[in-house]
This record gives sequence, structure tokens and C-alpha cells, in this order.
Amino acid sequence: MNMIRQPEYVRALMAYCTEVGKVISSYYMDAGMDVIAIVDPLVSQISPRHFTQFLSGPYTELFAYMRARGVPSSFFVCGDATKNIEVMCQTAPDSIAVDENIDMVSAKAVTDEYNVAIAGNIPLQTEIAPLLIVIRLEEFNYAGATTVAATMLVVSFAMLLAINALQTWSN
Repeated sequence: MNMIRQPEYVRALMAYCTEVGKVISSYYMDAGMDVIAIVDPLVSQISPRHFTQFLSGPYTELFAYMRARGVPSSFFVCGDATKNIEVMCQTAPDSIAVDENIDMVSAKAVTDEYNVAIAGNIPLQTEIAPLLIVIRLEEFNYAGATTVAATMLVVSFAMLLAINALQTWSN
């Protein structure tokens, strides 16, 4: 809401954050980091017009700062930032990393126009079996949940039998 009601405050805040970003990235560069990533979880929540109005300048300045020091940059965004891929590229990062909900084919077409590498788009890797069961139950896919649970049970029993057999054999 401050973007609309207090745009000068937002610009001043972003100028301050840009200076902090330079200092922090300097610490990382001085420590020998190979790539510096800027992470912005809110880019997906604003329009390209607001991005251009409030964020283009600060991000362009940060990425130029890193490039001048000889360190590549990456611009990581959370959420579906599809509508902002082009304006993000215009800030000249070396790469953009995105969440799994971005259409990579269309995003890559845009990043290729700006010679910006693109990465990401891999679903979170924390989908352990109990989570898969809950997901299927929430989708009312009882057969799928039962299949995952039964498979987990069979694998567990097989592992117990194998361990028991190894213990018996070793004695």
C-alpha cells in the first residue's frame, strides 16, 4: 500500500536497502564467494509497472556493482513471477532463478533475449512418503494414498527382514 500512498518513502527505503545490499555483497565477495544471489520473495506480488517504478533502479545498481567487482549475480524470486521476468532481465543480472510455478519455456524465451541464464523450476525436494500420503488424501485420492502407504509398509518390512537376515548370518 505504501507504493501507492507513499512512493517517496518506498524510493528512500529502496535506496537504503541498495546501499545495505552493496555492503553485504562486499562482505561476501571479500570472503571469496563465486556468485552473489539477491533473493526477493515479493517480486511475484507486484506489477511490472511497480517493479519498474520502484525496483528496477536499485536492482540494476546492485547487479552493476557486483559486475564491476568481477562477481556474477543471480536474481532469485519466489512465487509466480512470470509477469515480471522481462523487467527482471532488464536489471541485468547474470542469471535468474525461479520457483517451480514458472513456465520455463516462455521464461527462457525472455531471458534469452537479454542474454540472462535461467535456473530453478524444480519442485521442492521435501516430499517424503508421509507428505505424499497427506497430499493424496487432500486430493481425495484414497487409492493413491493407500498405494503410497502400502508401498512404504512393504519396503519397511523388507528392510526389517534383510536386517534380521544379516544379523542372523553374521552370528
